[in-house]
Order: sequence, then C-alpha cells, then structure tokens
Amino acid sequence: MPSLIVIFGLLGNITTGLVYLSPAKTFWRIVKNRSTEDFESIPYICKLLNAYWWVYYGIIKPNSVLVATVNGFGAVLEISYVLLFLLFAPPQAKARTAILCGILDVAFPAAAILVMQLFLQRDARIDAAGLMYLMVPDFFLGQHSWFYSLVDGSDSLVDGSERESLIPVSDQLA
Repeated sequence: MPSLIVIFGLLGNITTGLVYLSPAKTFWRIVKNRSTEDFESIPYICKLLNAYWWVYYGIIKPNSVLVATVNGFGAVLEISYVLLFLLFAPPQAKARTAILCGILDVAFPAAAILVMQLFLQRDARIDAAGLMYLMVPDFFLGQHSWFYSLVDGSDSLVDGSERESLIPVSDQLA
C-alpha cells in the first residue's frame, strides 16, 4: 500500500495540474474570437515564473521529482498561454507582453539561477530557491500596474480605463 506521503503528493499534483489547466476555457475563447479582448497577460507571465521556480526547486531538492514534473507540465501550458496571448493581442499589448515576458520569464530567472548556482552551496541554494518562489511571483503580480508603467509609461488598459492593482496605491512604487 502506498504511503500517505505518496497519496497526498499525487493528490497535490492532480490539483496543481488542474490549476494550470484552469485558464484553458479563457484561451479557447481568445482563439475562437481571435482577440485577447480585455484580458491581461501579467497573470500568465507570473504563473510561468512561478512554474519555473517550482521546476528549479524540484530539480535541486532531493526526492522532489513530482514537484518538478507537474510544474514542468504547468510551464509548458503557461508558455502556450503566453504565446496565444502574443498571437492574438493588439500591438501595444503584444509589445508590453513580450517585454515583460522577456524580463520576468527569461532574464530574471536566468540571472537568479546563475547567481544561485555560482555562489550558493546545495542547502543554501534550496533555501534561496524556496524563498524566491514564495516572494517573487506574488510581488510581480501585485505590482503589475507598476510594471506596465515601467514598460510603456501608461497605467491604463487598452480601452482607457485604469488598472486595478492588488496593492493599494499608497503602497505602490512610484
């Protein structure tokens, strides 16, 4: 009989896989309508970063193959979501998404992993990767208005309405 740890691990993987699949209906709508409408790309960019961190953590932490595999699956899905967004987004949103994805999903994780690999030993690397997972994707998701203004100088959606942030305006970076 499988141990309780294995059973809960598999249940966790099933749940995580379903979470990664949850935007599928939205992206089916985007493909069907050939438009991203008023959808934002930042949740998918942050979710991809999240998946990267979990994959890295699962690779460097012993006995964590389930963590790496389910999040590898999630990374593939999130990459496809971002690519679909890039395919059907209007030009300004497409440029913004490409820049943010390049910074948050390519440059930042590559630099962070390089620093961890070069300067931290095994246990410290595992702790740092876990800490990065806990802090970084949520910070970026909460600061999406700040990132948009950094990229294109605006703080409004394509239709001209203002973005809502998860962080109160008084607490946001200027």
